[in-house]
Amino acid sequence: SVFKTVTLAAALENDPNVANRTFSDTGKISFPDGTALNNYMNQVHGDLSLQMAYRVSSNVVFGTLAMEMGNTKLKEVAERFGFNSRINGVGLSIPESQFPTLKEEEIGNIAQSGIGQGSVISTPIQMAIVAATVGNDGVLMQPKLVNKIVDKDGNTIKEISNKALKEDVISKDVATTIKDYMGYLVSNNLYRWPSFEGTNAGGKTGTADYMLENGTEGVPHGWFISVAPLDNPEIAVAVIVEEGENGAGSAANIASKVVRAAVLEK
Repeated sequence: SVFKTVTLAAALENDPNVANRTFSDTGKISFPDGTALNNYMNQVHGDLSLQMAYRVSSNVVFGTLAMEMGNTKLKEVAERFGFNSRINGVGLSIPESQFPTLKEEEIGNIAQSGIGQGSVISTPIQMAIVAATVGNDGVLMQPKLVNKIVDKDGNTIKEISNKALKEDVISKDVATTIKDYMGYLVSNNLYRWPSFEGTNAGGKTGTADYMLENGTEGVPHGWFISVAPLDNPEIAVAVIVEEGENGAGSAANIASKVVRAAVLEK
């Protein structure tokens, strides 16, 4: 569900009125073939604003938005963030993250792609890039492992400069709205993340389902992305905890401690 941040960006671009809409979340989207896309734990959220849908991570709302936009639009925005291409980092190799090409009639797969499931594949650094680009008002910076190299005496041998790879992944207005939603999620969370206190952080939870080789469901991976402080971002974080069950648990707690160390304890 951290990918819902990309879907949110696409929706805000695609429909200028989408932030003012009220969505009806009945707990699932039913498809003509008899399958369905359910919310996490089969929750039913009722009438929701887009901001609240992002906070509670409504699969119904974001699956619906993906179907409304279609595969072409959502894929185009995902690719602007770096999906389906190799991002050249300095001092690190970044495998391609993948967003699928789907036919118009594949509505179930299109809905799944809107919540980051199905055949969407992402590395942690790709989602950190998504968070950083939102925090950076739509500018995607080149990832680098270090800022400078020093010798044993502390003398600077080489500095690695900052480099923008894409200037306009999303507009500043869209980025501002997403940051507002991420901030709302953290400040109005249903859980206790004490390390976020005083950091003015924003975030998004994620729970990644997958199948084991024997055909049974694995314990979901927990995701969390974060940007802080929202008024002048200094850090973007992406955490994945394998078999972490959901992003609101250990992944969020780890992210909050990293954010706190960077923003308040430096």
